Amino acid sequence: MGRIDGPGPGGPETEGSTAERRRVVDALLSLCCERGFPNVTLPMLLERADVDRAAFEREFADLEDCFLQTYVGFRDDLMGRIARTVEREPTWRERIRAVAYTMVEYMEVDELRTHFIVIEVRRAGERALLAMEEAFEEMFDLLDAGRGERDGGGPSRAIAEAVGGTIFLRMNAAFEEGSLEDVRAKIPEMMYMAVLPYLGPEAAEEELRAPVPPRAGGRLP
Repeated sequence: MGRIDGPGPGGPETEGSTAERRRVVDALLSLCCERGFPNVTLPMLLERADVDRAAFEREFADLEDCFLQTYVGFRDDLMGRIARTVEREPTWRERIRAVAYTMVEYMEVDELRTHFIVIEVRRAGERALLAMEEAFEEMFDLLDAGRGERDGGGPSRAIAEAVGGTIFLRMNAAFEEGSLEDVRAKIPEMMYMAVLPYLGPEAAEEELRAPVPPRAGGRLP
C-alpha cells in the first residue's frame, strides 16, 4: 500500500493538496458522523465545505471517490505507522502488542476520523469494503507470523483470520458502545486471544495481567 504520513486536521494530504480538498475532507468527516455516509449528498457536502462543484471535480470523480480517497489516505497512514512499529519490536508477541496500542493511539487522536474509518467504511459500498479488507489481510499476516513461534509450525492461516476477525469485531463494538478508553482497556483481552493459539495458555494468561499504559495524549508525530 502507498503510505501517506502525518495527516493534519484537514485529513490525508497528498502532493499538491489544495485548501479546497482539505475543506471537503473535513466536511465529509463531520457529515458522516452526523448523518452517516448513505445520507450524505454531494450538494450537502459542497455547502458544508464551501467549495463549488468545479473545485470538487478537480480533486474527486464523485462522492464515492471522495470517500474512497479519504479512507485510503487514512488507512495507508495507519498501516505505515504499524509497519514502523513492527520494525522496532524484537519478538512476534511484542510486535502484536505494540501494534494493538499503535492502532488505539491513532484512534484516540481524532474521534471524527476514527468514526469514519471504523464505522462509515462499512456503510460506503463495495469498493470501500475491499479497501478495508486489504488492511485486514496485512493484519492477518502479522498474526499468522506467530506460526514461526512453535517448533514444527503452528495453526493454519485460517486461525489468524478467525482470531483477527474476532478481535476487530470486538474493537469495533467497544468503540460503538463506549469510549476509546474502553477500547484501550480491552487490549489485554484481545492479546490473550491473539497469543493463545500460538504460544499457549500460560503466555496468554500473562497478557491478561499485563498493565495497560495510559493514554499518551496530544497529536501523533
